[in-house]
Amino acid sequence: ANDASFTGPITIVGDVDFSSLPDGELGTPSNPITKKIVVDEDVTITGLAVEKSGTSYGNAPLTINGGKHVTLVGVTVVSPGAVSNSNRAVEMEDGSEATIINSTITSTGRAINAGADVTLNISGSVVTSDYYAINIYNGDNAEDNVHVTLEDNTISTGWCAINVWGSGNSVTATNCDLYG
Repeated sequence: ANDASFTGPITIVGDVDFSSLPDGELGTPSNPITKKIVVDEDVTITGLAVEKSGTSYGNAPLTINGGKHVTLVGVTVVSPGAVSNSNRAVEMEDGSEATIINSTITSTGRAINAGADVTLNISGSVVTSDYYAINIYNGDNAEDNVHVTLEDNTISTGWCAINVWGSGNSVTATNCDLYG
């Protein structure tokens, strides 16, 4: 049962083993966490489900702070609400890294929004959005030195599957579907 109670943003600090918590303690797709989660340490997150409208910068359901590496396995992040380009599900700050495996990231705006000097590896996952499924551009700033790898039947779909602005960037897509 989901007995956890959250009154504000959740900050994950240190090495946390989510698999040892009772089923549903950190949300399920049918009963997700509804608070913002900020990851401020290198961590692997398995089986997390979160749903919260991320209607402005800094308010995404899942934010990965700069300089941190996060691995998401079997995670569902949904940012519902009115269709808006400012709505986002996962926010990757400058210098962060993420490995997303067998997960679902969905937003009515930007599913994954990333800054400069970001490394993003997605495998066997679904990333969907009404606007940009993967967005490497933040406001008026082109983002540089961003490296995105999509593989193993990953699906990226939206008005634009991948939006990348800046220099020194690379996108590698192998055995995946891009719709936009």
